[in-house]
Amino acid sequence: EVLYPPVDLSTYEDRGDEGFYLHLGRLDEEKGVPAVVEAFAGSDHRLVLAGGRGDVDEAVMDRIRRADAIDYRGFVDEAEKYDLLATCRALVFNGRDEDFGIVPIEANASGKAVLTRDEGFPALFVDEGENGYRHDGSVKGIREAVDRFELAGIVGDPRDEVETFSVAAFESELETS
Repeated sequence: EVLYPPVDLSTYEDRGDEGFYLHLGRLDEEKGVPAVVEAFAGSDHRLVLAGGRGDVDEAVMDRIRRADAIDYRGFVDEAEKYDLLATCRALVFNGRDEDFGIVPIEANASGKAVLTRDEGFPALFVDEGENGYRHDGSVKGIREAVDRFELAGIVGDPRDEVETFSVAAFESELETS
């Protein structure tokens, strides 16, 4: 039986949509950051990248610096992370074969849609059109997921999808295990 790490859902809130998409995490190849950067560098949508400098090469960093629609914040503290999640339009997640991925849970707990790569745990968690959209991880796939979200939004409340990851659910599961 799998017991997922608990998330204190009470720390997340939805304070509206300030019109930017968010990528939260290290700037790593395995996180699919080059495709995310390229997808937004060539679009009219704003992207905020928040996370430490990972292993992406200098060409990706140069593309970030040159793109008017991309804002790289670097590593952010917890307060700024919560603020970004509370005010973003949606989260863009492109990690390869992610085992769990707490960031999509945090985004849905903030009432935000998740646009995730169609593999690993997040793909199982995201219900197409309900709490987000899946994509194939490519530049084109990310842009198509953004377009689907822009066109149709989501019909569910993403916060309804995360209750199984709450502290209360974790404690209950732990007691019955």
